[in-house]
Amino acid sequence: MDSNSNIDFDRSALSAPSFLGRLQLAPSDSGPSACSGSGELDWFALAVKPRHEKKVAYVLDTKGYETFVPLYKHRHRRAAGVRDFDLPLFPGYVFSRFDLLRRLPVVVTPGVNRILGFGPNPSPVDPSEIASLRTVLKKALSAKTIPFFRAGHHVRICGGPLQGVEGVVVLVLGTLRIVVSVTLLQRSVLVEVDSNWLVPEKGPAEAIARVVQEKSKVAAAS
Repeated sequence: MDSNSNIDFDRSALSAPSFLGRLQLAPSDSGPSACSGSGELDWFALAVKPRHEKKVAYVLDTKGYETFVPLYKHRHRRAAGVRDFDLPLFPGYVFSRFDLLRRLPVVVTPGVNRILGFGPNPSPVDPSEIASLRTVLKKALSAKTIPFFRAGHHVRICGGPLQGVEGVVVLVLGTLRIVVSVTLLQRSVLVEVDSNWLVPEKGPAEAIARVVQEKSKVAAAS
């Protein structure tokens, strides 16, 4: 998977403004509890120093925190041969679960710059986005990063290896794909899917049918 691949589809749909400039350092004083109603700790996104993603995750793991660093395989060709590297899908970010009231051991970890959030307080990451991203990276045959994508029809994959993943369906060069996004990071991942696996999450089912019909027309024309 190559994060620098060119994607040929309507870039006008990718004009959503970036909010990263408004993300601020979490205050050190006590705030609202980070625990959800289910009693599970929320996921937060940590901005870390460049090339420190794996190191920060390792230190947090040794402290007993659950972490997640999305990685992808990058094949580098050298004169001596070909070598595969596991590189961060979102450079400069690490996901971790912790109690916001007890975040001091997290923010003092070497390499951690801040906890991301909208406004003056840290904001948790949607757990469904984390779950979808994990499934995509574990089971998808083809996935690549693209600019943050918001427009389109929201769907849920109801079958196949990516069952349970939620995202936005798009058509790229006659191939049906689903876009999985992390809203807080304003980052998206594009994944190829089978149209038979899709179920509308929002909006009428006819909207998905039109996308699938358009795919069929493109295939017939070719």
